[in-house]
Amino acid sequence: MAAAATVTGDIHAWRQCAPGECRMHVVGYLRGPRPDGLDCDSPLRVVCRYCDVVGVWRCSNHRESRCKPCAGRYRRRVLKVADSGRRRWGSQPGFLYFLTLTAPGDDRMHRRQEPDGSWVDCDCSVGADLAAWNASHSSRWNRLRTALRKQYPGLEFWRGIEVQRRGALHDHALVYSPVAVSEAEVRRLARLAGFGHEMHMPPVKPGSRREAYYVAKYVAKACDSRSDVPWLGERVDTRTGEVTVGEVEARYRTWSMSRQWGLTMADVRAEAAAYAAVCREREEAASLDRALEALAGLLAEPEPQAERSG
Repeated sequence: MAAAATVTGDIHAWRQCAPGECRMHVVGYLRGPRPDGLDCDSPLRVVCRYCDVVGVWRCSNHRESRCKPCAGRYRRRVLKVADSGRRRWGSQPGFLYFLTLTAPGDDRMHRRQEPDGSWVDCDCSVGADLAAWNASHSSRWNRLRTALRKQYPGLEFWRGIEVQRRGALHDHALVYSPVAVSEAEVRRLARLAGFGHEMHMPPVKPGSRREAYYVAKYVAKACDSRSDVPWLGERVDTRTGEVTVGEVEARYRTWSMSRQWGLTMADVRAEAAAYAAVCREREEAASLDRALEALAGLLAEPEPQAERSG
């Protein structure tokens, strides 16, 4: 490994890094030709802090508008996290539900339909300021999940965000409970937390991955939809330091889960890295076998006989 070409003033500037010990940092986007097989639309150029080794990383952007391959990898990882809990808790005694929650509607959506088909007046808030409601969305969800876990100890969940056409945050959650959950009670608690009357909680069919696929798809879309979500927050005037309240860029987490749900994103990345290492070892072993076979074939060929002179 070559030494640094210039003195940077760092006492470690002339250090020789051992393999795997380089401290890489991003210096910008890669310009010019890209390495073969690099499936990334905006790869990053990285350099070691201690030596002159240069490398290329994927950008790992979650937004499909920025990088379609990296966004696709993120969506598949999210699916793996969501489905790990579905498989874990679906095999346990208990009940698995697919909960859907909505924001309050406008004045035209002040009635709800009961399971028997009848329509009744809705007592949830109407005409809510959507920007203010979106900004308070996470606290409303925290209030609801806390109430649910008090009512149903042992409850576990994985929740993803969908952005509706009107710009409202829309919750989809896989929910496990060791005992049956009352939909009427969940509806009551959801209204107390400030959610709208549109709520659904059908049971998940045993072995079904449909719900996990559905939510992972919308989580990936929510990463690219922050500009479509009205959001009320504080704005600071960088010139005067004055703080005002107005619409700002939306700040929301696209998914969350309880601690015992299943795999974490770090677990998924570790599994992927371990699998990639096994694939590299197999490929190296296969390349060595092919080289040995070719060498054995050369050694087995008979030496050509010298021509006789007339």
